[in-house]
Amino acid sequence: MTDTVDAATFAPLEGTDPALPGDPFARPRYSYGQLLGADDFVSEQRYHLLRARLRNALLHGSGVVCGLDVIAKTIADPPAVELICTPGLAIDPLGREIFVPEPICLDVTGLANNESFWSDLSPPPDDPDGDARRCYAVLSYRACLSAQTPAIAQPCSDADNSLVYSRVLDSYRLCLEAAPPSDPHALSRDWPALKEPVGLRARLQALLTDAPPHPEQLWSYPQDAKVLLAIVDLKPVGSPAETTDIDAVDTSVRALLPDVQTVASLATGLRLIGPAAASAFALETVAVAAGTGGDAGKTIVTATLTGDVQAGTVTADSVHLFKLNGGAWTAPATAVPTVAGPVITFKVNEDWSGGATYQLVLSGGGARPILDTHNRPLAGLTDEPAPPPGRGRDAVVIGVFTP
Repeated sequence: MTDTVDAATFAPLEGTDPALPGDPFARPRYSYGQLLGADDFVSEQRYHLLRARLRNALLHGSGVVCGLDVIAKTIADPPAVELICTPGLAIDPLGREIFVPEPICLDVTGLANNESFWSDLSPPPDDPDGDARRCYAVLSYRACLSAQTPAIAQPCSDADNSLVYSRVLDSYRLCLEAAPPSDPHALSRDWPALKEPVGLRARLQALLTDAPPHPEQLWSYPQDAKVLLAIVDLKPVGSPAETTDIDAVDTSVRALLPDVQTVASLATGLRLIGPAAASAFALETVAVAAGTGGDAGKTIVTATLTGDVQAGTVTADSVHLFKLNGGAWTAPATAVPTVAGPVITFKVNEDWSGGATYQLVLSGGGARPILDTHNRPLAGLTDEPAPPPGRGRDAVVIGVFTP
């Protein structure tokens, strides 16, 4: 089922939040024989709600968790132009979860005729003299009361007070507005904007120690905190305007809030939602040993990979062996490397019995990567995050040989 709402009536509403004000750091304590009232149970609920919101806002962040795509739709009969928002979930900057359970339709057909709305819109920056006007699809939290039930009325109250709402529905409001929400919100941590201090850990520590201003706004008073879903460019049709057309919808501007499992998969390159994917073709070990027999006086370097190597892809352009001499990397004289299954062997025409610092570089990218027998490029080392299928990564190992 899709709800259709006249977009000309879209305007922010100042609502109330039944969870506020409250205290996420104080909860009721119950004792045998204690007299309890509605306020005690309200305090209990507010404690858990506000703790969850505090955790969402400061630990997880804000943005679209899933769904909530915004799509333009034109209907021929009867003629209409609509914006469709798909079901989904978002978390606003105050940590409130906003759930849209079904597709929502915004009818924008008559917006160009609504002077009070249209006059507030500005043209897109890339077409300042055109007829198009830009607005923003924003989602915000709303709470609704429902399910009236009989209750004992207070003394001297009228009959209407004998019915009370027994449920609070966590709902939403979808609006088209003339201006986007603040970016970033005052409670949000903007990591890309932080350029100092130098060093990943030092910069991360600086980000975390710079606490958001006035975090008490999370639990002290009701306020609106919007989630931007899309930029929408509208165009009038006809002169004077008879209808409105959707010129463009850009959803790339929304904040994204991926789940922890997805972030872990991105960081590790592993499939974590079920059985592991096939292991990547990668460098597993490098071993160095002194030559024996006919190879006496030489040094043997072997690289073992996780799969059989296509011998033809091991060339002078795809494998490089260096030795550190006098503070500079030099390429020792080596025979053509040989391939046997997953092992690449180098015979170095030098005696490293006095010890050596070496560097082995195997190419997984570039014009001539090393491939396995399934045509997969080398994907770096086995303990590195695997790149997406079809993408390679060089494997670089620096080691010290001590006989």
